[in-house]
Amino acid sequence: MNFDQLESKDVFHFFEAISQIPRCSKKEGNISNYLKGFAQERDLWAKQDEANNIIIKKPGTGSLKDGPIVILQGHMDMVCEKKADSKHDFSKDPIKWVVNGDDLYADGTTLGADDGIGVAFCLALLDSQDIEHPPLEVLFTTDEETGMTGAHALDASVLEGKIFMNIDTEEEGKFYASCAGGNTNAITIPIKFKETQGLLLSVRIFGLLGGHSGLEIAKERANANKLMGRFLNNMSVANIKFSLGGIFGGAKNNAIPRECRATVLIEASSLEKVNSIIATLEEELQAEYTPQDSNIKIVIEDSTQGIFKVMSVEDSLNVATVLTLIPYGPLSRSQYIEGLVQTSMNNGIVKTTENHVLLESALRSSIKSQGMDLVNSLSCLAEAVDGTAENYGFYPAWAYEAHSKVRDLCTKCYNARFDNKGEVVAIHAGLECGIFKEKMPDIDAISFGPTIIGAHTAEEHLSISSTERVWKFIKAVLQDIKSI
Repeated sequence: MNFDQLESKDVFHFFEAISQIPRCSKKEGNISNYLKGFAQERDLWAKQDEANNIIIKKPGTGSLKDGPIVILQGHMDMVCEKKADSKHDFSKDPIKWVVNGDDLYADGTTLGADDGIGVAFCLALLDSQDIEHPPLEVLFTTDEETGMTGAHALDASVLEGKIFMNIDTEEEGKFYASCAGGNTNAITIPIKFKETQGLLLSVRIFGLLGGHSGLEIAKERANANKLMGRFLNNMSVANIKFSLGGIFGGAKNNAIPRECRATVLIEASSLEKVNSIIATLEEELQAEYTPQDSNIKIVIEDSTQGIFKVMSVEDSLNVATVLTLIPYGPLSRSQYIEGLVQTSMNNGIVKTTENHVLLESALRSSIKSQGMDLVNSLSCLAEAVDGTAENYGFYPAWAYEAHSKVRDLCTKCYNARFDNKGEVVAIHAGLECGIFKEKMPDIDAISFGPTIIGAHTAEEHLSISSTERVWKFIKAVLQDIKSI
């Protein structure tokens, strides 16, 4: 591929340049300094803050010299993943490009097109001498991939623009107009252990698909922690006395757990009933979650008679109650965008310590009031079992707006130039747009980008032709911005 033959040759030039600079999340010092130096070499106003965010301003040109100020935004960090046999050292090695037809990818590592290509679009505009554009305020943030701490730390008071374009999505022609906000919720249930005699069962629920608690929550896949709660509750309903030795499920609060394990002490005389409950429940769950989660299994992997350190019956019922009642899945859907989840919850982790059982969950909502109502409901649930609820890691939502001039302009401009029609969409996950909308409530925001496949993996591919089209689109929409 001869990139010099493309209209977007300058975009690929700058993408290649930043691909030489290590820029893993939380290690953006060198790339931040590169961007600062880029601005200084061109006598452009620039500001670098303590979080290594960079803001660069460029005056408007030609007939758009006095046009409306446009804020362009991307993040400079990348996810650093590599194949098992790769010897790449992300602390010092440049990303090695491989071109195969329309695909641009890296040699055994993530490519960093998320969001290096967004940064490259912006640099090409800032560097240009012959592209007519309105005044630009270009914002490059740090640490988007592991907490959006750069966006949170940014002092937005120096930004004057009211039109905000985030170039950090991965499906060409899809214009994002909303994202979820959210937080982590942790419910702590106090427990006490005591020596008790009985039959100790090791119960395992597995075979679930799992998935991302934002992007795949709409698929309503089974949650192993919730299923364990259902099993425990079914035993309670059947008047089977039980005590938990421990319960463990899931590894990340933002992932739908695929497996959950519990040790359960029962009277030996109840074993036949428990086996019957397991057989019936497994059959019910496989039917309920067919076709996508039809391989759900519930097994007793071990059973031992003796004296064991277990929770009290009351504490065990408290754990079962919370697991049964804690909300899961899509809780409401958008009135504007068909099928879009508006509010959801996922209990991603349950684990046992010496004095409590912890349930850690990811809450998401594009409507702040609904999210807070869910937070308050969880506090009530925790209090009902003499537990506590803590909430942290809040990030703001970007609510869909019924009227958006920049959204209308982008779809109109895209549809006028390309066969694949532009589509307004939203995402049930966090974007930096939510943070900036909270900092700058008056901005009219949109998010878009070229097609990227396999972001965050060593299989990440960037479509060259899509990048070419998006470059043409960006220049065209900046030309038409005066119509807003």
